[in-house]
Amino acid sequence: MRKMLVALIFFLAVPLALAEKGHLPPPPEENYNSMILDYVVTGAVFEKKTFSDDWTRSYTYTGKLDPSFGGVLRVTGQAQWLTYPGPAYPWTVSVSVTAGHKTESRDYSPTSKTQSFDLSVPIGKAQDGSFRISMSRSSSYGSRNMGASGSMHGIAVTGPSGTSSVSVTGSALSPQTAHDLLGQEMGSEESKRKNQVLFSGNDQAVANGGRPPQFQLSGPTRIHFIMSYHYNNGQGANPGTIAFRRADGKMFGPWAATAVNKVYWVVAPGTTLPAGNYQVIDSDPASWSQNGTGFGHVLVKGTQER
Repeated sequence: MRKMLVALIFFLAVPLALAEKGHLPPPPEENYNSMILDYVVTGAVFEKKTFSDDWTRSYTYTGKLDPSFGGVLRVTGQAQWLTYPGPAYPWTVSVSVTAGHKTESRDYSPTSKTQSFDLSVPIGKAQDGSFRISMSRSSSYGSRNMGASGSMHGIAVTGPSGTSSVSVTGSALSPQTAHDLLGQEMGSEESKRKNQVLFSGNDQAVANGGRPPQFQLSGPTRIHFIMSYHYNNGQGANPGTIAFRRADGKMFGPWAATAVNKVYWVVAPGTTLPAGNYQVIDSDPASWSQNGTGFGHVLVKGTQER
């Protein structure tokens, strides 16, 4: 069989694997009273995470602000009520982000089963910060609640010793979301070229054993899509994680990937990288497709922030 970077298949016949990392509800449960809360927090280094399940299911984080990470503390994500029966059973989502004396907060009253959020505040010279996400919904059995919150004290420009990540990452994308995003970002040559930060792939025969490719950013850049290719002799590979390593050794991520058609690892980090030189770190280089230069095949897309 000729080993090739194949065209996208938009209608998949088999279920796809879903990796999970730190979303609510935590695995192995499928949901918590039909509620799911996925989130990403950037702009801080988190040193500790605790989980509680005392009626309100929640994660609590503690750490330090990190102004080198794009200069903002940012919370993005999506809340879902999977079996939302309509307006007769209202639900709310509240999000707040604070750094120093600056606070951004928003309360939502969704009229459908999903609610996205994206809030940020500049860190500046602040030494203290916090974030809070809460989701509450009504039912015939009373209110149900979930939430995530964090407190940050002090500045960690390069992160404390032993810290490998500067973000708190929620769950991987659902198979359908990853499938749709892949089609949106790679469905044509024009869409593939749009907002390209790095593309190290081609349509030639591939082998395994990809090495980390590199790219350079001249300014803060919001990364919204990553695709890592794992043909692996037609077998694909169970999805792992993708991260970025800056030239000074600082890690961004890792983010849990979702496999599409077994071979495309898709990540939507929604995170801002500062200016600098970076490597793409794939958790399974043994199955990472490469040819010619030996660099693993990957597409990174983002937009430079002003």
